[in-house]
Amino acid sequence: MTRINSFKDSQPGYYGPHGANIISDCILSNLADEIRLNEMLYEQLKFCGGVVGYISSVLVPEVGLCLIMEDFNVLKPVARQIMKGSIAYGRLVGNIAESDDDSDIDDDSEC
Repeated sequence: MTRINSFKDSQPGYYGPHGANIISDCILSNLADEIRLNEMLYEQLKFCGGVVGYISSVLVPEVGLCLIMEDFNVLKPVARQIMKGSIAYGRLVGNIAESDDDSDIDDDSEC
């Protein structure tokens, strides 16, 4: 049950798993080396699954929260409610986007 709750908490709301992958890829391409080269931070990240675990469980939800705050022009508590309330929608839309070969989503966009 803890793993299920952890997965839910790591989803960036209506951006869904597809959005989480895009956010994660952007973070990895821009910050992975910086995180790995910071010895103190890198050592501490071993406890949360390494760099990838940290990115997926901490940074992706935080970026999702910031994007929702920007989308709706709301403060963090309201954005957090929107994020939690829109997880099912994000999963549904994410599944449609991933199965649609003619999707207009550009995964190769710059981060």
